[in-house]
Amino acid sequence: MSQSTASPTLLGTTPAINKNLSITNSSSVAITMLDGVGTDDSQMAYEQNLTQYTTADGQKSIPAKGTGTIVLDDTHDNNGTPTYSKAYSIIYAMPSNLFPVKIKGSLLAFKTQDFAPVTVTDDDAAVMTQTEQFLQTIMANPTSTLAQNYAAAMQAAQNAASSDTDVDDAVTRFFAATNGFQSVTLDAITTVSTYYKTYPFVWTGYQPSKTLYFYSSDGSNVTYEGSITITVPAAASVDKSLPGFSFTFTDASNATKPLYFVNGMFVDDKTSDVPAIALSGLFALKSTLTKVATDNTIIPILTGTINNAKVLGYETKATQNPDGDWSGLYSLLHPKNAAGYLALFSTFIGLVMGVEVIEKYAKALKDKLFDKKVETADQQGLDSPDDVELTPQQVQDAKTDVKTEMTPVETRMQAMLDKIQSEYKLNQDLLESMKATQAEIQEQLKQDKKAELEDEGEAMEEELQGALDAGVNNKDLDNEDDAIDSDLTSLDSASAEELPGLLDSITLDFGGLKIKVDVTYSTAIKNAKGDAASELAEGKKISDDAKSEADNIEKEGEQAETGDTKESETDFTQPKEFDA
Repeated sequence: MSQSTASPTLLGTTPAINKNLSITNSSSVAITMLDGVGTDDSQMAYEQNLTQYTTADGQKSIPAKGTGTIVLDDTHDNNGTPTYSKAYSIIYAMPSNLFPVKIKGSLLAFKTQDFAPVTVTDDDAAVMTQTEQFLQTIMANPTSTLAQNYAAAMQAAQNAASSDTDVDDAVTRFFAATNGFQSVTLDAITTVSTYYKTYPFVWTGYQPSKTLYFYSSDGSNVTYEGSITITVPAAASVDKSLPGFSFTFTDASNATKPLYFVNGMFVDDKTSDVPAIALSGLFALKSTLTKVATDNTIIPILTGTINNAKVLGYETKATQNPDGDWSGLYSLLHPKNAAGYLALFSTFIGLVMGVEVIEKYAKALKDKLFDKKVETADQQGLDSPDDVELTPQQVQDAKTDVKTEMTPVETRMQAMLDKIQSEYKLNQDLLESMKATQAEIQEQLKQDKKAELEDEGEAMEEELQGALDAGVNNKDLDNEDDAIDSDLTSLDSASAEELPGLLDSITLDFGGLKIKVDVTYSTAIKNAKGDAASELAEGKKISDDAKSEADNIEKEGEQAETGDTKESETDFTQPKEFDA
């Protein structure tokens, strides 16, 4: 009987490296593949030097439901020796605006010397959708319990981690307990966050162009400071000099100058520590600015400084009559309130950056722990870093390295805050700052509520005046008018201590009075003709709107406190491809 034996030349032979990565795009959007190489370990996702892969058949993208192959052929410096890179972090993005659909690491397997195939799905796209919604919610409500709990969870994840999977597990546990953000991951957070700071599509609301109008307030007067028009190209390039983008500032005298988008900030001087114009992006619930109850969208805004004046940039231009009175934006109708919001938005930028620092620490630690596992697996000839358990010393070394790497990052971020003249300091206690600012927000909302109740009372009096003009003159009308006058007088003279309780009681009073005033209106409208009827109807509409806007303050207060946007059917600013 013949006997076969394995050739001794094959024993222990390592296969040749297969540098090809096979990609299946099962999603509903086309994807392009971006290779990120950082100049230092603190750079993440879009912060890195990006190049766009070309597929084996010469294409820059893979269509929806298509397939493609790319070649992973980077090298890195290994103690002076160029060495083939075995680990890649690839961003799969929409070709039109480079918004991420998926971020996925690809690691060369030791035994097979190839890369596992990658599939991009609609579920991956949904992760980025949820992540963008979460980040916009946090940026719009940076003092909420959601934001506070998130910051605390991220900090705890770093402190307790002894492996990269520990960090991911802690983040997963946090999001599993949220309302509507269960799919969010740490990798997705840093990817979308760095995207915002690199390519400014979101600040146009993903539209081809947008103009934002800027106003300042000294507490007594509101001043128009100019506008910025942002125009974006139909298709983005990875080139970070942003070819095809334009940013034009037009001052109040219609003089124009170009701006530049640098590290997430619009400035008129790329090198100055204190540019004359420095504007940073933020998000806000639209009704916070307009006080219109149906404005239920979280929108992009810009805040910062223009010629040393703190400003707010919003997409709708307000109008000013010859007497100097503004209309079109609620906060401008109440200059004291406008000044309060400008100060708060400046603090919000600081809080958002404080959260970003914690995110960066967590992601950097996760990556550092993973790198140490890869290095150990290589040294021990293991096929997977998942087979490695790091020693306590390796974990401590990773945490020390991350702290060293993140120190200059914090310094750069503080310099950005200084450019917009924010008083926030990144070295202060973030959670305590969130709690203190939340108290300021609630105080601001009390002033808003007071102003809205005053508007509601005056609107009801106008409604009664219309009824009087239409011939209704009875005891009920007089009593209703007296009750409204009494409440408005109480509001006007209320002390800070009296105001909270008074707001609650007058809200109840006005609820009952509105019903009675509407009954009086119904009597009047039956007899009114022509212009009188039109004026009556317009007066009632103004009164109805004033009540809705006053009631809306309660919703805003709850959302600012909790961060829960899901119960209020809030819309978000997102790429049109993700609307479905």
